[in-house]
Amino acid sequence: MLGELAKSKNSFTYVSWGCGSGKTTCMLELGHIIGLRLLGPKVKSAKVKLLVANADLVAFHMQLFAAKQFLADSRLTFEWESIDAFKMKLNDD
Repeated sequence: MLGELAKSKNSFTYVSWGCGSGKTTCMLELGHIIGLRLLGPKVKSAKVKLLVANADLVAFHMQLFAAKQFLADSRLTFEWESIDAFKMKLNDD
């Protein structure tokens, strides 16, 4: 699942890849590429949320990919989130 919510100064890019498919690195790289595309003269920074299947995987992926996220463009912020938390936030909005 790949989607982008309303383009504004507070826009978010959401990237999710099926659990267990072994493609988490690709998901991170795709999020980085999409985040870079959001940057421009009016948008100085962007936040990329990477969605995983459940809350137990959030901390695991944050730790596992901390070094790779550190190498990303400094204008991008990465956050890991479970799909359930993502759905709850969408319902609240």
